[in-house]
Amino acid sequence: MNNMQESNANINQKKSNQHFSKTSDASRRPRKFDTSRKKVNDHLIKNVLSLNWIAAVTKGGKRQRVCAFVIVGDGNGSAGYSLGKSKEVSDAVRKAIDKASRSMFKVSLKAGRTFHHDVETKYCGTRICLRSAPSGTGIIASEVVRSSLEALGVKDAVVKTIGSNNPYNVVKALFKAIFSMQSPKIIALRRGVEFDKIIGKNV
Repeated sequence: MNNMQESNANINQKKSNQHFSKTSDASRRPRKFDTSRKKVNDHLIKNVLSLNWIAAVTKGGKRQRVCAFVIVGDGNGSAGYSLGKSKEVSDAVRKAIDKASRSMFKVSLKAGRTFHHDVETKYCGTRICLRSAPSGTGIIASEVVRSSLEALGVKDAVVKTIGSNNPYNVVKALFKAIFSMQSPKIIALRRGVEFDKIIGKNV
């Protein structure tokens, strides 16, 4: 009887030793990471336009979160903007960048650097005036508008903002004005005339 108990104990001891050796070997093995996956947002221009702290009062006290307003663009006529909320600033910015990169839109630019024509529009309490500019002028505008136009790829423009300076309203008014612009090719097709008659032979 004693011999059987000793043999069973030896078998259990061997099994436990084998299990320990397997787990120790597995823990020593280096982890393999997927290095083939690349970030799709590496080539984009990312500008944080505003960071606001939001406090919600509950029974347990105040819960604070961060709201990040971000615009992204490829610098070649494509851009997108979005809001991101989280407890941490980095997480809020990352969420906003992911949302903005998934909702990008394409805008037609004159010679890839400025607007086709002047335009003025209004969104809520913000009125904005866009003016095309010759090469070498640069971007003459507020900080929010300049960051937005840089992400879009505009290099020469004069923009004046009147009224509310809320970053969200300013960006909405800016892109509302840009979307209302029409390139000479679209105007020529709509009128059914030649392209040279729209822009002039000397342009």
